[in-house]
Amino acid sequence: MPGKKARGKHHRTRAKFSKFRSRRGKNTVARLLREFPIGARVQVNVDPSFNRNMPFSRYQGLTGQVIGKQGRAFKVRINKGNKPMQLVVTAAHLTRIQEQSPESHPAPLAA
Repeated sequence: MPGKKARGKHHRTRAKFSKFRSRRGKNTVARLLREFPIGARVQVNVDPSFNRNMPFSRYQGLTGQVIGKQGRAFKVRINKGNKPMQLVVTAAHLTRIQEQSPESHPAPLAA
């Protein structure tokens, strides 16, 4: 079929999967060997320099909870709309989110 546009796994991700200028360069081994405890809140941040177990671009920036391990990768439960989804992602594509207590948020200003 001539003229048919290709729609591969990474189509339309040029800006989404590119790093900021300050984040470019060699990655450390510690980033690959990070451990997340079960129940930890994590954010899916795709690192384009690691192609192994890279999640689909739809899940970029979503937060979820670690529910287990599968080999070197982590199982992460996220919600896509109202439907719970389970991703298998390596540590290079995950960032830990610190839980904030309600006391750390400032009170809203009265009008």
